[in-house]
Amino acid sequence: MGMVQQLVALVRTEHSPFHEHVLGALCSLVTDFPQGVRECREPELGLEELLRHRCQLLQQREEYQVHGEGTGCKEDQVRGEGMGFEDDQVPGEGTRSLAPCPCPIQEELEFCEKLLQTCFSSPTDDSMDR
Repeated sequence: MGMVQQLVALVRTEHSPFHEHVLGALCSLVTDFPQGVRECREPELGLEELLRHRCQLLQQREEYQVHGEGTGCKEDQVRGEGMGFEDDQVPGEGTRSLAPCPCPIQEELEFCEKLLQTCFSSPTDDSMDR
């Protein structure tokens, strides 16, 4: 079993925060590597459908994601004055921002979208490789 197949098998497991890293590895394998793109396009992998489904799942989660102090979001580490976050104080819950942040859900969504773009939005014939 090749690397692409192994990584796709990992993405098929129950959703977990490590999927962000698996999808990042898949993105690396297809960037400027036509063989990786061809492997991702193999119909028996069902990767396109998997990625579209994952995008929907992540977009639903992102819609309801609350970022800020005490939420475990990476934004806690990068937050600073003048960064353009719109904050509001939630009594007993600390400061929260509803602005986008570099949390794992957002990064995983970006990897899914990049894979869909790279592997499934370009012509599928191999004539471009010549």
